Amino acid sequence: MAELGFYDWTQAVIKAIRKNRIVAGRNITLEEHEDKTIIHSNYIFGSGGESGGGYNGPFAVIKESDTSIRVYGNNLSEGRTFYNHLILGLKTLQIPETIVTGITSSGHIVLNITRNGKVYYAPIQFIAGTIPEQTNTNFYHILAFVRCESSVIKEIIQYQYGIIQHSGRFL
Repeated sequence: MAELGFYDWTQAVIKAIRKNRIVAGRNITLEEHEDKTIIHSNYIFGSGGESGGGYNGPFAVIKESDTSIRVYGNNLSEGRTFYNHLILGLKTLQIPETIVTGITSSGHIVLNITRNGKVYYAPIQFIAGTIPEQTNTNFYHILAFVRCESSVIKEIIQYQYGIIQHSGRFL
């Protein structure tokens, strides 16, 4: 086979790429034009659970009932094989799947990161209203915002996608 020059090589690459056909699917629509194809996504970024969206990875916040949420984690019986890892410098914590109940007002789902000596703790909590200021003993990492109307969860806005990593010394 003869060696291709740069122009011929780029044309061969373009031809090969064009052979790959993008197809419409879940949350994906295609707008075909003579010279191009525009790909549209009707995925609602930033929402989880019944509110729309569809993110279901580490730290996904999903509506369980009108007043409770579930933060996804490792749950083999439900087919979730990922782990919620919180990496704090050289320390790694595995945060379990958690259900938070009694949510009747808008607020945030957070990891409340604290330390006692060399041991870190990071329970998942709901904080109504605004988040308290960070201190030398408490650091709040926001997972999601929960909006309630008439004491019922109406919307979940996912802030955290994937594992959490904070570099350097922590608390």
